[in-house]
Amino acid sequence: MTALADLSQLGALAIIPDSKGIARALAAKLRKAGIPARIHQKPPADSRAILFLKSLYPKSLDESISNNQHAFRLLKSMATEATEELRLFVAVQDTGGSFGLDGQSTPNAWTGGLAGLAKTAAREWPNAAVKSIDLETGDLSAEQLADRLYQEILTGGTQVEIGLKANGERIALDLAPVTNVARSFSPRPRRIDPATRSRAEAPRYGIQQGDTIVVSGGARGVTAKCLVELAKRKPLKFALLGRSAPPETEAPEFAACQSDAELKAKILQLKRQAGITPTPLELNKEASSIIAAREIRTTLETLQSLGSEALYLQADVVDAASVQAALAQAREAFGPIHGFVHAAGVLADKPIRDKTDEQFDRVFKVKAHGLRNLLEATSSDSLKLICCFSSVAARVGNPGQADYACGNEILNKVCQAEARRRGSSCLVRSINWGPWDGGMVKPALAKHFAKAGVSLIPIQEGAECFADIALGKRGSGVELIAGANLPSADEGEQGRTKRRALHLHVSNFPYLVDHAMHGYPTAPMVLIAELGMRIAREQQPGKPSYQCRDVTALKGMGTAKLARHGRWFSTEATTEAGGTRIQIKLQTPEQLVTLNSSFVPSAYEAPERVQAPSIKGEPWNLDLVAAYAGPLFNRGDFMVLQKTNTISKSGCVSELVIKEDLPSPASDWMSHLWLLDGILQTATEWKRHHTDHHAIPFRIGRVTSLPGWERLTRASCVMEIVKDTATKTTWNAWLVSPNGETAATLEELEMLPMPHDKNIWNTQKEILDL
Repeated sequence: MTALADLSQLGALAIIPDSKGIARALAAKLRKAGIPARIHQKPPADSRAILFLKSLYPKSLDESISNNQHAFRLLKSMATEATEELRLFVAVQDTGGSFGLDGQSTPNAWTGGLAGLAKTAAREWPNAAVKSIDLETGDLSAEQLADRLYQEILTGGTQVEIGLKANGERIALDLAPVTNVARSFSPRPRRIDPATRSRAEAPRYGIQQGDTIVVSGGARGVTAKCLVELAKRKPLKFALLGRSAPPETEAPEFAACQSDAELKAKILQLKRQAGITPTPLELNKEASSIIAAREIRTTLETLQSLGSEALYLQADVVDAASVQAALAQAREAFGPIHGFVHAAGVLADKPIRDKTDEQFDRVFKVKAHGLRNLLEATSSDSLKLICCFSSVAARVGNPGQADYACGNEILNKVCQAEARRRGSSCLVRSINWGPWDGGMVKPALAKHFAKAGVSLIPIQEGAECFADIALGKRGSGVELIAGANLPSADEGEQGRTKRRALHLHVSNFPYLVDHAMHGYPTAPMVLIAELGMRIAREQQPGKPSYQCRDVTALKGMGTAKLARHGRWFSTEATTEAGGTRIQIKLQTPEQLVTLNSSFVPSAYEAPERVQAPSIKGEPWNLDLVAAYAGPLFNRGDFMVLQKTNTISKSGCVSELVIKEDLPSPASDWMSHLWLLDGILQTATEWKRHHTDHHAIPFRIGRVTSLPGWERLTRASCVMEIVKDTATKTTWNAWLVSPNGETAATLEELEMLPMPHDKNIWNTQKEILDL
């Protein structure tokens, strides 16, 4: 239930509109909730909150690609030297609602770089609220799509990548280990609402001996090593594309020069003998040219020695005409083209704040435009292999590499689309490489990775991994993450406090209208526990918190504002050392502490199934119609008390029933809100039966859920008094399933008595904090 950010602190939200009216409908919903939202083609220079919808419904492929560049320029307009500054950036795309990972159609794959931008911004700006939403538009109306975005922004929490399927599913992403590929993973969708997942059909065959493979950036560096390993397995015809000039025969005077320093010294000597004094830049350029030519010749000779044919062709992959011309030469020399490997790449690492548009475009275009040009140039070829060299930066983001992450995410998503379009006749892979021990990772950068604990991919290990993937022997997913020792979801968060926002409003929690005191919606105590569990889950994704502890609710959770513009709360979540406990604090803008609690992930402490006690007493024939018409202010879906069975001075038993279509732990919820609230209702009626007082919940010591409770729609509520005084009643409670098993326990529920007299409204006003 947490919001992405407290939009009340960010000024006006600038919405960059789509072409179908989603922006207009969304802006209206936000303004109704008290959030100033304005539609802008170009946001004001001082905007700190931007929602990018322009990438939905692109009119052309050119527009799809340029939207990624447009989004970067908006990000840069928000960048300041103060990296801790609060900002909000939400980028929305439509790549099928699961970032292309569930085997379904992937429209607009060329907008997929937006997710790479968002993940990089999230890493560079630790206090920014950043989200990449994959919104499957399907046949939904602008109003319906606006509502889904509204709910995600205001209640979707802080996960950066979230998919929203047209059928209502909400999807996050996990990483699955890839069998037989060392230190490798494949991203996969994790449906918060489970559903059947379809899989792409496995290719029937791959490349065969003698097939022609075009390789961009393949004549030098780690790509050349990969091709050599592939040639060891299967002789092929390689057409290598590169920007360097074709290697000429080297001048004999340089033959003895092996190192860069020796080359520069010899060049300087020869230049001076000719009466020329070169600049350092000129020396570097000429030496680099000689080294490049040597590497190209070595690659060609090595491939040929292994029984393959190899041809080097000068081409700039960013230039469509250059690629077309080079591939025409390849066909003339080798015949039909059977596949390509897009490995070309350049770097220009700088923070978003300092990166120029020219630097971004240069890095981005080599990846995105390069792939487009290769696909167009081979559109008439029957391809058996498409393999792209992507980067782990596209999967998790990397400070300084917004351009590289963006371009490589496009490779990932377009490969997903191509795999489905081509079916089983073509093996399509996008390999998200971690850093190599060579290539673009120079010694200084290697030291940086070592200091950060990031291991480098050994050249030979990486080359073998590539060859196996290209031959279809390893990895079944289209996107593969290879050689990266990625941290777990909660690694690095221990001891760190995350500060986010929470927004409560009847529009994002409509059930509040059924939990109203004198017509004013008030948040149930059990909703406070639910919100805390959700915040804890965001702190440690993938580890559901079965136990929440010490939930203490103070003032501020029920106000007339909930029915008007809603209410904002700030949240703080701190993971203790070892990750065994997450401390949560929630407070209002007036600094009223509303919630103090801690949560224990189930991965660390397995709950025990405790038998409920036997409560003996007299029959309890509560008039439920009168109770819900008077003392209990619960209405509609919160009217869960079906029957009261037994009551005594030491406890009571009731029967609870909820509607089957209400949210439960089987969906995106962490707790059974309505069943838990039924416990509080039962305790309230017990107090009124014995003292003619109302009872207001103040603290819950522990909530423990057990396997099977997510399917409950009815349960017996068994309650036992721990301590009863004039100022406080403390309970333990058990929810027992129809088969007699304990499904959940609620311990140390503290209820405060509230006199039932003519001043009741004044007392309630204080509690409501109106």
